[in-house]
Amino acid sequence: MLVLAIVAGAIAFQRDQAATDAESDMRAVAASMQVPADWTLTDETITTSGWLGICAYSVQECPSMQRNYTLEALPDSSDAIVALLPDAEWSIDSDDCRPPENVSGVVGVCAGTTVVDGFDVSVTITADAELGGEVSGAGAVVLIAPHD
Repeated sequence: MLVLAIVAGAIAFQRDQAATDAESDMRAVAASMQVPADWTLTDETITTSGWLGICAYSVQECPSMQRNYTLEALPDSSDAIVALLPDAEWSIDSDDCRPPENVSGVVGVCAGTTVVDGFDVSVTITADAELGGEVSGAGAVVLIAPHD
């Protein structure tokens, strides 16, 4: 029984250390991003393994880091995404970041994904849109998670 407890403790320690390493690596990727001065960080959520390294009941990928930003102005194009990590090879879903005129509410208007140092980086630009294409606010969501 004692051997089982020691093995379980060693596994828990190893998983906890792996989660700490992943968090440190995700923070390094986030720190390497060239975030514009007019992007204000409003929230950061880091999801790592819980007790015994189990990621049960996690809404986000585990481990992962999500940062939410408020933007002073909605970018016209996906160049704003590429500029975050200019040396990365991006996959962009739309070059135009303006919302369609027939939608209202908070909508994703352009997004891009890349891989940096073994981590998937996903960026979505959002707009608080009104019918007719007017925008009353803009944001960005950055998600960093280990690459499969």
